[in-house]
Amino acid sequence: MIDVDKIIRAAIKKQASDIHLVCEQHPIFRISKALIEYEEVPELKEEDMFEISDFMINGKGCQFQTQDFCVFSGV
Repeated sequence: MIDVDKIIRAAIKKQASDIHLVCEQHPIFRISKALIEYEEVPELKEEDMFEISDFMINGKGCQFQTQDFCVFSGV
């Protein structure tokens, strides 16, 4: 089980403008135009991607609010 909250909180703390999520890779933050791997969590698996989309769509476990946060878009 991936800790989505940890990824989002880290992105906010590091002032990332984007979070890139791709199977078989660590989450990637865009920080000042640079792409930085976030290796504090394991590489994402297919089931993690389903869990993340459920979290984002249904707000499961979401315990914070911020005006500057933008939800990811996926292909």
